[in-house]
Amino acid sequence: MCVRSLPGPSSRFRRSIKGNIRHGCDLPWPPARNPWNPDHLPGGSSSGAGAAVAAGFVPGAVGTDTGGSVRGPAALCGIAGIKPTYGRVSRRGVFPNTFSMDHCGPLCRSAEDIALFLHVIAGFDPEDAGSEDVPVPDYAASLNGGVRGLRLGVVEEWYRGAPHPDVAPAIDAAVEVLRGLGATVEPVKLSSLRDYTDCKTTISSVELFAIHEHDLRTRPQDFGRILRNRVLPGALIRGEDYLEALRWRAALAREQARALQRVDAFVTAAALNVADRADPDGADRLVSAPSVTMPFSVGGLPALAIPCGFSKAEGLPLSLQIAAAPFAEALVLRIAHAYQQATDWHQRHPTLA
Repeated sequence: MCVRSLPGPSSRFRRSIKGNIRHGCDLPWPPARNPWNPDHLPGGSSSGAGAAVAAGFVPGAVGTDTGGSVRGPAALCGIAGIKPTYGRVSRRGVFPNTFSMDHCGPLCRSAEDIALFLHVIAGFDPEDAGSEDVPVPDYAASLNGGVRGLRLGVVEEWYRGAPHPDVAPAIDAAVEVLRGLGATVEPVKLSSLRDYTDCKTTISSVELFAIHEHDLRTRPQDFGRILRNRVLPGALIRGEDYLEALRWRAALAREQARALQRVDAFVTAAALNVADRADPDGADRLVSAPSVTMPFSVGGLPALAIPCGFSKAEGLPLSLQIAAAPFAEALVLRIAHAYQQATDWHQRHPTLA
């Protein structure tokens, strides 16, 4: 989502909040900035949507998520954002990124708001080839079910070595809150983040190049640096490698399904670091480090990011990720709501200059 003209108390902040899909610094408009600190980015690619909700300009916004582009801005901006099950929300009218992993989902301030928003936009659409004809429940109706008796699997290895020192303690503290509310918590071991990231990026690179090939050949100057650099590798991946990655994806999805026979939901971090500084020469972290959001894109599972603290040095949001079986959005939201009823991280707002 692009937010091009928004009211606000500061002309400087209004200029910085104009989001673009790739938060690049070489495009005709400036990148969106993080409302908690405009010297930092809000995450992407639904950067404008995340920044606008966090700043209080809008109560909710729709983002797109292929590998974390709803959950990333939600995590880095201190709000809630859900990637629903693949096929749960229509993608009609959305410019594609990766046909087999693109999702649409809402960003709001709380799990409760997400439940109301998702109920409106979810449903079958025959005009979307990936849409699933599955009844849409009243997500708000089950929010107050609590977590007592639920078995939560903590994927600890994915965040224990996070590059930011405050991530692991924040997730551990959030897990203890859920345990205190009556959930049974146990460790779950899944394949490494590197495995999931390599599988996802191999598939998405090929599909992304297929989408953009004509424009890249005929008008490459119209691409921002970050997007151009993400599209180009798809031209070098062999068909055999793409098919092997699809097989790998099926195996990783089965791994998650087997684990969900033992636990009701997964719990882990939604981001391994705080928001990047707004550096026009900064590295593209998507291709330089494993992603903690991509595993649930590979599996097509519903996954939600909610705030669970702030970093000590920077004062920037930290975030918890909750995921469950396909079409179990109601359960994910129920767990998140229980956590938010016991904490106040989601009630904190940035002070805009």
